[in-house]
Order: sequence, then C-alpha cells, then structure tokens
Amino acid sequence: MCSSYTLVAWTPPGRHYFHPVHKIPRTTVANHTNYSRIMKAITIPPNVLFPHIAIYCPPRMRYVHMALRFIGLESPINTGYSCQIRFDDRLLDRTTSFEGIAERMMGYYRELEEAANTKNPTMRRLLDAIDMNWLEQRIDCLTPLYHPLPETLDWYKIFRQSKDDAHCLGIIIMSGDETCRTLFNTAPVMPPDNFRGEGRVYRLGELEGANDGSKLRWKPEHYCNISRDKDFEKALVDKK
Repeated sequence: MCSSYTLVAWTPPGRHYFHPVHKIPRTTVANHTNYSRIMKAITIPPNVLFPHIAIYCPPRMRYVHMALRFIGLESPINTGYSCQIRFDDRLLDRTTSFEGIAERMMGYYRELEEAANTKNPTMRRLLDAIDMNWLEQRIDCLTPLYHPLPETLDWYKIFRQSKDDAHCLGIIIMSGDETCRTLFNTAPVMPPDNFRGEGRVYRLGELEGANDGSKLRWKPEHYCNISRDKDFEKALVDKK
C-alpha cells in the first residue's frame, strides 16, 4: 500500500501518543472500502486453524487507523483471522521530519502498556493485535538519541518473520511514495513496469520459473487504488 496523503485519520483532542487506547477511532467509509478491496486478495484456507495477517505500519495515525480496520473492532462478528501489527519507523519516507519519532514510539509503548490490564473486550482485541516485541526493538534502535540512518526495512527482514509461520496468510506493508519506490527496487523484487505512486495498492506476483534461490522472484502489480473519504475530509474543513 503506497500512500501518504489519501488515508484519513481523526485524532481527538488531548496529549496522547496512541489515542486509540483512550478512544476507539472512528473508521471512515474510505477505510472500510480499502479494507474490502485488499481482503479480496487474501484467501483463508479451511485447513489453517489460527490464521493471521502481518501488517507493517509507519508510526503515523493515518496508517495506524487503516491497520486497525483489519482487526474489525467495530464488528461483533469474528473476522476469522488475527493480526500482528508492527510499527516501524523505517517505513517513514526520508522526506518526513524525524524530529520526535523516538518520543512518539515510546509514547505508543507507554500508553499501550498502561492499558494492558483492560477488561474491555474491544480494547483487548486491539492490544492483542499489536506486536509489542517489535515495538520494543525499534525503540531500542532509536534511543537514547535518534539520528536517521540509511537503513530500510528490506524484504529479507519482512519475509524472515513469516517464512516459517504456516499460519501467516499474507503480509500488508504500508508506506509513503519514497519508501515504496525503494522496496520495489530491491531484490528479490523486480521493479514494476509502471510505478503509479501515491494512492495505490500493489500486490506481489511471483515471476514465472522463480524459486527460493532466484535473485529476483517477485514483481509488484498495481492491484487497486486507495479510496479517499471526501465527505469526511469536508466535515473536518467545515468544523474548522
């Protein structure tokens, strides 16, 4: 998923870093639409008892809200799978201001930990979906002082987490235009014929004849566009 401007996030007033643990966010029409489009690409086999989806998410609320949609917090019906949401600063575009990223990530961790003993079943689903070990590791890399390094979340690190996990049905990666371009130009992924940039969802297709030993094995294919919730955006403007 390549987008830095089409996802909408409503942030309530207050000085919280991870406000969803204080108030479950409103899911926009666009996020419902995006969720439905993306889930059509993921099949849940009947023989997998505890299926889950790995979601790699930059620490920005517009992405966080989209990631939370996959948990189905607003639905009383079980989704049939679980999620592992991994917040990762390396998915932020380098054109993004990195000031305060370490503080933000630590704020995420602190507020999630403070909510750990909640009895609220909806909040429990949210907390159980977040990979706290991953968040801790990223915080360790960012502190005590954060200096942006030429490090990216490459395919090896992403695939390694799920290679031996038979329950993982799919991997969803959210990023901005710059990070998306970098990933698509890194082996074992072959660059797409036409990179459409912002506001798009891409799906990796396996190259014909490729196997585990191939230098290039996958190629991104434009799968669908990311919906924009214009009515919600208009409501925010009118409110101002």
